[in-house]
Amino acid sequence: MLKRTERFGSLAVAVLLLAAARPALAQEGAPAVQLMAGIFNVGKSPTDIEAGFELRRPTRFWGLELAGGIAASDEESIWAHLGLRRDFEVGPRFVLAPGFAFAFYERGDGKDLGGEFQFRSSIDLGFRLSHKTRVGLTFYHLSNAGLEEVNPGSNSAVLSYSVRLKGG
Repeated sequence: MLKRTERFGSLAVAVLLLAAARPALAQEGAPAVQLMAGIFNVGKSPTDIEAGFELRRPTRFWGLELAGGIAASDEESIWAHLGLRRDFEVGPRFVLAPGFAFAFYERGDGKDLGGEFQFRSSIDLGFRLSHKTRVGLTFYHLSNAGLEEVNPGSNSAVLSYSVRLKGG
């Protein structure tokens, strides 16, 4: 049986490879990296500071992007996600991007979310600084969707900075 850190390390490597590699689904388009920092467990007590990043790559399907990321809290909780998101233009400089992902959560000394397997639903409001960069505010929810007996869920509010790595 793998130790918790070995399981998480294996998942983290898989997320990075899937998000960064050029999958067969990929269209010509620039991958992006998003850096995030904010508050984990917003609206509940206690709250934690969190930081993380997400890698994104366009797909050929309906403007969707493959998105994979890793985040951690100051209470040593750590989680990784892999899923899809889509940008919708809301005016000349604003972008609204909903997303859905599967996530793997390790509690550390942080909040008990009821289990390791979680779902992550998100909404991001971004402001384009240029055609390759934007800042944004992301809200997302982690929950096991009732798959476990304990299912408190957690909300996060994070500020982000995104950059397209090439092309675009």
